[in-house]
Amino acid sequence: MLNDRWQRGTLYGMLDQFRDGLDAGQYEYLNRILIAYSQVFEANKAQFELLAARVEADIAKGATFTVDRLRRLQYYQDLMEQATRRMNDFSIYAASETARGQTWALMQAQEQARALTEAALMEDLAVYPGAQDWGALPPGITMDMVRSLFHTLPQGALDNIAGFTGDGTPLRDYFLSQHARVPALSVDVINRIEECLIRGLGMGMNPRVVARDFEQAMGVGLERALRIARTEMLRAYRAASMESYRANEDVVIGWRWSTALSVRTCVACIAMDGTIHPLSEEMNDHPNGRCGAVPVTRWNEGETPLRRVKDEETGEYEIIQATGKQWFEGLSDEQKESIMGGAAFRAYKDGKIDLNDLFTMEHSATFGTEPRRRSLSDILGEDAQGYYVHKEGE
Repeated sequence: MLNDRWQRGTLYGMLDQFRDGLDAGQYEYLNRILIAYSQVFEANKAQFELLAARVEADIAKGATFTVDRLRRLQYYQDLMEQATRRMNDFSIYAASETARGQTWALMQAQEQARALTEAALMEDLAVYPGAQDWGALPPGITMDMVRSLFHTLPQGALDNIAGFTGDGTPLRDYFLSQHARVPALSVDVINRIEECLIRGLGMGMNPRVVARDFEQAMGVGLERALRIARTEMLRAYRAASMESYRANEDVVIGWRWSTALSVRTCVACIAMDGTIHPLSEEMNDHPNGRCGAVPVTRWNEGETPLRRVKDEETGEYEIIQATGKQWFEGLSDEQKESIMGGAAFRAYKDGKIDLNDLFTMEHSATFGTEPRRRSLSDILGEDAQGYYVHKEGE
């Protein structure tokens, strides 16, 4: 990946490639979870339709149904028992696939941390004589010397990450057991199915309405399973990257927050982009987040990085030297409002808030510490928020 000559901005181009590769690699594991869940969904739906048809037919004959009578039906008991068994089996499978995905992410992180560190060193050491930002290593420095500066983690150094969540809970328990006031996946879905049936009973078991509610109840399980899987794979990747940087603290002195700059990017992450953090600090991202930690070397700690950013209007990529906040300041008012929302943008235009005001860290019982966008009422108070919301119609 390293050549005799180096072009500035390549580091962030590599980061984009690794980010896309991480998304593509996760898809293999997430897709297997999705396929398994679709089988559970179809089996549960077939039983649900039999139960709904039975209840609908009885109601049409004049039978009066109560929740207690519904629960005494053998069709209902069969649905709940078998749906619970299927969901438990699925939870075990999803935990296993997530752990396999974590192991894959750990391997990717170690390899890519090496590549990013070498690229950061090249970015900082190379001499840039031309307008195209092509340069070469200074006299007396060789490519092998740059490569030799990186220390690989010892075998087994990250073994305690795979198969666990961020707080050390085994993945299997996380899917199967009540955890941090969050019910087990199977319990969550079964409770929602029962709520759906009870609501349907109160509406006279309208088949289309109840079927739609059933699909939504089942969909919650899939959404939650995929979210846990992707979040834990990304967390494992970030943890392995950080441990690799720490193992090279003679070269890497910190890390820089990097996010994909786009009008679809969270404003809190845009505010953090480009900020430099010590190796002692963990990188906490959103569940499903796409932010990354770029190594900062001792040769060039303070320089704003060059990076590749897509122009939203033309679709073309350009190399810019800017943090997320600086990039944001260069956007049109329309683009800024699209990112911030109307009320926050008007407060920003009035000078009442800064981009950094919209960022905070929040502890979630389910997913640990993560960045969050602060509400306008949290920053300015409810009266000020009401003013800027009302101002929209002026």
